[in-house]
Amino acid sequence: MRIGLRLLKPETVQWLQRALQRGGFSRAGLARELCERDSWRNPRGKLCAASARKALPRLAQQLGLALPPIQARVPSCRQRAAQGPRPVEFAGSLRQLGGVWLERAQTPAQRRLCADLLRAGHPLGAGRAPGCRVQYLLASRLGPVGVLSFVAAPLRLGPRDRHLGWDDRTRGARIGEVVSNDRFLILPGVRVPQLASHVLAQARRQLGPDWERQHGLEPVLLETCVEAPRPGTSYRAAGWQCVGQTAGQPPGARGPVDRKSVWLRGLRDDWRERLRTPPGRVAGSFPSLELASDASWSEREFARSDLPDGRLRERLVRLGKAWEQCPGQPLPALFPGRAEQQAAYRFLHNGKVAAQDILQPHREALLERCRLHSTVLLVQDTTTLNYTGLGGSTSGLGPLKERSSSSRGLFVHAAVGFTEGGRPLGVSGLETWARPEAEPEQEPEKESRRWFRGLAQGRELGRLSPQTRVVVVGDRESDIYALFQEQAEHAAEAALLVRANAGRQRQVQAECPQLGGTWVRAVEAHLDFVQPVLREREVAIDSQGGKRARAKRTARTEVSIAQVELLPPEEHKGGRPVPVWLVRVLESEPPAGQPALEWLLVSSEGAATAEWAERIVGWYEQRWAIEEYFRLLKTGTRIEDRRLREADALVKCLAFDAITAWQVFSLARHARDAPQTPAEDLLTQDELAMIGAFVERRQLRPAAERGKPFGTDIRSWVVLLARMVGWRPSKRQPYPGNEVLWRAYVRLQTMVLGMQTLRGP
Repeated sequence: MRIGLRLLKPETVQWLQRALQRGGFSRAGLARELCERDSWRNPRGKLCAASARKALPRLAQQLGLALPPIQARVPSCRQRAAQGPRPVEFAGSLRQLGGVWLERAQTPAQRRLCADLLRAGHPLGAGRAPGCRVQYLLASRLGPVGVLSFVAAPLRLGPRDRHLGWDDRTRGARIGEVVSNDRFLILPGVRVPQLASHVLAQARRQLGPDWERQHGLEPVLLETCVEAPRPGTSYRAAGWQCVGQTAGQPPGARGPVDRKSVWLRGLRDDWRERLRTPPGRVAGSFPSLELASDASWSEREFARSDLPDGRLRERLVRLGKAWEQCPGQPLPALFPGRAEQQAAYRFLHNGKVAAQDILQPHREALLERCRLHSTVLLVQDTTTLNYTGLGGSTSGLGPLKERSSSSRGLFVHAAVGFTEGGRPLGVSGLETWARPEAEPEQEPEKESRRWFRGLAQGRELGRLSPQTRVVVVGDRESDIYALFQEQAEHAAEAALLVRANAGRQRQVQAECPQLGGTWVRAVEAHLDFVQPVLREREVAIDSQGGKRARAKRTARTEVSIAQVELLPPEEHKGGRPVPVWLVRVLESEPPAGQPALEWLLVSSEGAATAEWAERIVGWYEQRWAIEEYFRLLKTGTRIEDRRLREADALVKCLAFDAITAWQVFSLARHARDAPQTPAEDLLTQDELAMIGAFVERRQLRPAAERGKPFGTDIRSWVVLLARMVGWRPSKRQPYPGNEVLWRAYVRLQTMVLGMQTLRGP
């Protein structure tokens, strides 16, 4: 349950539900207790009771419960004086007046005096904008000569937002650093030249510390709106800048209103740079979800979106649900209704939504799953999406090979989290790019930087999961000295394991007793002098086509391990040696006509023991799981068959498809690597009921098992699910493959959707 971008803790929601059922709380009491339990405070540490009370009706509606009735206000016993403040009249210079200073209205009497002065002399009256507020009395030796009031800035103001170049996310993060001057009054009887600009100059110096002291935030920009007929002379004299006029149609207003000019004044020299800096996205900012027992995986993976616009958050969840119900289907089949189809296309082509916005709530769920394991492997690799058939109808695509080639598409670099046993935990990152059609004039960023961003994702997961050791795993393309150098500087956050690239001619330095001391040799030759710590270690080799075609087989290998220092290459002169562990996996007797299997692995962690050698080789073997994932992504979701006008929209589809493929891949891997996992952890009650009913009605179970209770583990249910499309277990293949399971999953979702439609809301 959420309030805007704030997701309430599950225990807070449970307390609120019980409190509404029992009664005994007023609305104000509910709001205060809600803030206490959820640690909902402003930067000064005060409870946000007003915001919580405003959200109570919506929360009660979501819980299906009623709020306590609104209590009538008890009139105050104190009677206000009937007469208003004594008016001050003065005409002359500022020197003759004796100066004017700003006196912050802190006591109730001072605030009442400000309100009385504004009601008596300001055309808009006292007003009371919600949120933060600081008021000043313009004090003089004759008494108060005016009022200056500042409030929290409105969320949206067109001229200001255009001047700053704000998008929704940056505006939502930075709006607290903008303060609005909503009232400025100099009493009608006071006529002092340059008094207004003098007061505004004082306010610029004084407001920042006062606002931070009272509300806990440092403002960097002042703004105000001046009615269009007025020239704003005093603001211009005080150094304010006019940035445009409002449209005259504020939100919630009935009909047009008078236009106003918008003026800005910075409180520090770097205010533009500060306000234009987009906020960093920090994972782990949402608590765990409180979901019903029959909640689907799409609710879990998309509910914690941090999109600033609530309408876009709701649409994101709806699209995720559609991808779950009709996986791998074309967009018209996902959204058969005309209205929902148009809404989906608008969302995918909306410039305010990026693929990372779609992936962000899934990464929150990934982080939770990572915290349950002592070691997590973040495997990264690159693949391509071929959209040559789209021709020139889709903008933003690029050549996949040489620029003279006709193939067009996108490159995708993915980072997927796995357990040591090979179960996928989620997709941490999806980076896409298209190569330019022509040779760029300036040297572009090297594509190899994607490996560094993958390491940064691993470091972030490691920082947010202190009890989990994250190991970033890459293939030969990631054999980069600078990557190991960066990992060594942040070794506590994540480890690194890559396969050495023979073409890089790495140099290492190590102690070698056979040669009598320190020596330098090529990295590939060093382990010739190290005795294997493992013999007859079996390595499964998958089949492969193309130029390096091979058949599927099992290789018997010897494994050696040694610690060395990786020396910097020529382009990194002055760099320090990086200590690493070398692990060589060598097939000494390959089959006739087959090249010997040889891996040289470079790991930032290890020890000269058989256990560590076995563990590092096991880590690298899980790298092939991402190849299986890519294959399922392309053949299952058919992402390369999508048809959209822009490559950016295709990338957003890729984010939905990537999460869908992860869910099916997770089912297959759990059946093999964690067969005792409860089926309810991965399948909903509707899905389990439909599988059971279908296999019983069609008599798909062996005769000896028919009529008996179903098992509770995921392995049993995955086998039953695969039987729905004609698959049968055997000694050679006891578990279904990804493609079989994908077909079964698609069929299951169609049947569940039909059952839910007949059942009604």
